[in-house]
Amino acid sequence: MEEKELQKSLHHIHDSAVLLAARVVFAFLAVELLFYVFIYFLFFTEIGISIQYQRSYIILFSSLLKFIIQIYYVVYVVLSWVKNNFYITEDKIVHCKGILTIDEEIYDISSIRTVKSHQSLVGRIFNYGDVVVEVSASGGYHKDILLRGIVNPKKYERILNEYLEKKKKD
Repeated sequence: MEEKELQKSLHHIHDSAVLLAARVVFAFLAVELLFYVFIYFLFFTEIGISIQYQRSYIILFSSLLKFIIQIYYVVYVVLSWVKNNFYITEDKIVHCKGILTIDEEIYDISSIRTVKSHQSLVGRIFNYGDVVVEVSASGGYHKDILLRGIVNPKKYERILNEYLEKKKKD
């Protein structure tokens, strides 16, 4: 196959950016909420009142800790989003995991048994959802490949079913 044909038949599937943004916002909100509960504890409980002279140091340290936790979680969420990719060609599905070291799982299209997609109400609004690909082969091998939170899941369900039908005809 020529390079242009390969590029034409290659589909890169990535998780939804809407879900990435929601996870980042949730991280910030959760840590902020915990921080404000801690501040309430410092100012309005007996223990907090008894340590009134150390409060400024505690608030300074806890603010720094809050910042570190938020940055850590955001980096973790973004890296987990970046390191998980799927590629679909006419004859295989490739699942790439990792950033510095990349692990690949390759599945032949002919070993696909079923392809199903699922979208929640919010998923339909923001056009993301899940695709479950059931793969099995001789010898009892069976695995479900979950493409979670991908953009336009119905499109990829249709593409996989078209490739599967084409492979069955060949």
